[in-house]
Amino acid sequence: MAVYAYLDSSALVKLAVREDEPAALESDVVHREALFTSIVAETELRTLVIDGDGLTPWRLGLDQRFSDSFRIDLLADHDRLAASPRSVSLGLDRTGIAGHAQWTPDFNWTGDLWLRRNHYSDSNASVGWDAALRRAVVRKPGFMLDLGAIAQHLSFDENPGHGYYAPDSYRRYALTVFSYVGLGENAGSLARVCRQHATARRHRPQPLVQHRLRALARGQRA
Repeated sequence: MAVYAYLDSSALVKLAVREDEPAALESDVVHREALFTSIVAETELRTLVIDGDGLTPWRLGLDQRFSDSFRIDLLADHDRLAASPRSVSLGLDRTGIAGHAQWTPDFNWTGDLWLRRNHYSDSNASVGWDAALRRAVVRKPGFMLDLGAIAQHLSFDENPGHGYYAPDSYRRYALTVFSYVGLGENAGSLARVCRQHATARRHRPQPLVQHRLRALARGQRA
């Protein structure tokens, strides 16, 4: 069951009781506002409260379009870390801050840059960035073709072995091909081909004494 309330043309509030979780209350608050002619701000706050769970996930975003060719998205969120059964059993959660910038100087080129910083409840942290550039090569009524490239980097402070992938340094480079073929007025086929190369460096094994001291500092069993 869900209840929607429109405060005005730019604000929406939703309260819902999830059928799969009778003791769960879900709420969404979305607010959009045009600050200037070329700048649009959007704020979204989502919460999910489950009876018996002290964690309240939330999400807050801001979208600003400075011009027809440049926009920035900012995001802050807090949620459970459901990467594996082990991370769920440990009750781990994550708080992140992210930024996204998109540049479209014309109808052919599109560039994207993502930056993110995560903090985990087990005292770990990660930093990552993604950069992508693509060009529209073919634009016809029944066929479209884009070529591009992607670079990605991800690193964690340490690998505690709590059920989620935490490399010291992960790098990925890829060439991408996007294509669309129209099969009729109401049908089409979308394909993506990626040729990539990835490298990963693991954290060096920590001495047993140092590992136990860190575990005791976090209040965990060594």
